[in-house]
Formats: sequence, C-alpha cells, structure tokens
Amino acid sequence: MSRNQIEIMKLRAEILADIRDFFSGRGYTEADVPLLSTGVIPEAPIELFKTEQLNPYGNSRELFMLPSPEYYLKQLIAEGSGDIFSISRSFRNSEQTGRWHNPEFSMLEYYIMEAGYMDSIGLTEDFFTHMLSRPAAQNNGIEVLQPPFRRMTMTEAFDEYADFDISSHCTGLLSHDEERIQLRNLAAGLGLSTSESDSWEELFNMIFVHRIEPNLPVDKPLVIYDYPAGIPALAKSSSTAGRLERWELYAGGIELANCYTEETNYNRVNSFFKDEAGTKRDALVSVTTDYSWCEMYKKNFPACSGTALGVDRLMMLLSGRKSLEGVILFPISDTL
Repeated sequence: MSRNQIEIMKLRAEILADIRDFFSGRGYTEADVPLLSTGVIPEAPIELFKTEQLNPYGNSRELFMLPSPEYYLKQLIAEGSGDIFSISRSFRNSEQTGRWHNPEFSMLEYYIMEAGYMDSIGLTEDFFTHMLSRPAAQNNGIEVLQPPFRRMTMTEAFDEYADFDISSHCTGLLSHDEERIQLRNLAAGLGLSTSESDSWEELFNMIFVHRIEPNLPVDKPLVIYDYPAGIPALAKSSSTAGRLERWELYAGGIELANCYTEETNYNRVNSFFKDEAGTKRDALVSVTTDYSWCEMYKKNFPACSGTALGVDRLMMLLSGRKSLEGVILFPISDTL
C-alpha cells in the first residue's frame, strides 16, 4: 500500500473538525442519521446498493444504503429541527470508480430555514472562506475555491458553450417532441451518438456532460443556476418559466455541490415520487419507494434551502491532491 493512510487519517480529521466548527458556530445542529432504510426517495438517475436484514425471529427484509442523508434530514426538519447539517456516509451503485468517484463517499448536507437557493450561495461562500483560512488549505493552489463565486444561468451556459438557445425548453412554448428533436439534432451536430429512444433528459445530460462541463472555467468556483424543469428534482419552480430554483457548484472543473429551494407542496412532492418511481421500474437495482415519506408535506413543511456537497472532493481540492484516492482511507480502487 503506497498511500500514507495515517497522513490521510489526520487530514480528514482536521478538515471534518473545521466543517463542524463552521456550522456549529452558525447555530446549526448536527444530525447523525442512519445509513440504512427500508424505503427510499425514488431518483431515476441514481442506482442504489441493496442488502438484507436476516431476522432469526421473524421475516427478513430488504434494506437500502442511502445515496444521501436527505431521507432522514427532511423528517427532522418537518419536526422543527431548525437549521441543520449532517456529515454522512453515502453510497451510489453502477458508477465508475476512479479519480473523482468512489461507491462509498462522505456527503455534507446543510439546510437553512426560511431561505432560498440564492441565500445558500452566500452561505456556501462564507463556508469556503472559513475552510480556506484553516491550516489544511495553506499553499495548495486553493484559488480554485476562492469566493466570490462566478454565476451563470443554464441558458447562458448553453449559449456560450453549445451555441444553442435553450430558453424556450420546458416553458410550454414548444411541444415535448419539438424540444427533444432540437436537442437530438444539437447532440448529433456535436458528434455525439444518439438514438430515437433517447429521452429529452438523456439528451440534455449527454450534451451537458460532453460539451458544457469540459469547457467550464476552472480558475475560480462557478455556480450554474436555474436548471430546466425537465430535469426532475424536489426543487421549487423559478420565476423564470420552465426553470427550477436549483444550482450546482463547480470548482477546478469538478462538480462539488447541488442546491435547491426545497419543494414544500405535498401534491408536487407526491407527483415527483409517482413519476420517478415509474421510471425506477427499469432500474438495475429494484427499490421500495416510501410514499409515506410524502405525508409530512401535508402539514406546514418549513420553507428552506438545502445543499449537498461532496466532502471527499472538497478535501481533494483543499489539500491539492489530484484524486480522491489521496484523501479517502482504503479507497475501493485499492482492491481492484
């Protein structure tokens, strides 16, 4: 084993303490939530890990290793937790293993009450300023994390990097078939391989991953906001037609965080569950959708904004490492 595991252990301990110091200093409560659940929030693009609880005194049952702490954190918010954060192990299946990916990873999630997605940009900038002031971040080319963040709408990103006007998509100005044909023609023009069966979402993601992401500026953090409503998410609708109050943060060319103004309307949350559960029927790993989770939205679920941030990727950038293997203890790649 070539990596210095003790050095990595100490680095992780230092950075995790700095994260807790920031949020605790802001009055946030840390929640230590479970990793396993009998049911999940259905999310079509995410494949899960599934295991089984063997009960010698009763029926055995399936359990799922959660891809984020959201499932439990929102239940605490519904009960009146107030501002809350969690540093949790998370799991995603059927993804590549390598420089920026590990099937088991650390996720930081934080929720601000009575706030929207733009408020979370400011909080995240303050968080980065705090982390950059700590010893673990000294002299490691950390300018790629330095606030203030650049800001760009998704429409602006498509204009600049794909030379395509996506402003009329998901607004009702075009039919769904027209939107899909436009994106398929764009993908083909960019040299990407498509098929008649590709959905609008698949085509959008294909163009974004292969054309937009590789061309994003890497000299300082960039927020891309107002995602099309055609990418399903539990985010509120934006004042811009066909857009959601959602942003993603890129630093050094790496996707680092995802944020919503959280949807609080029961009917829209329940509709999301039904639509995504239908799509999940084709998943590699079958899941149990927990529709009872939606019931908490029938009451006055608090207005809030939530951000999910990849801790291991942040550690990599803070410490000047070139891959996650330099900041994860016993990465799965060591066993391949």
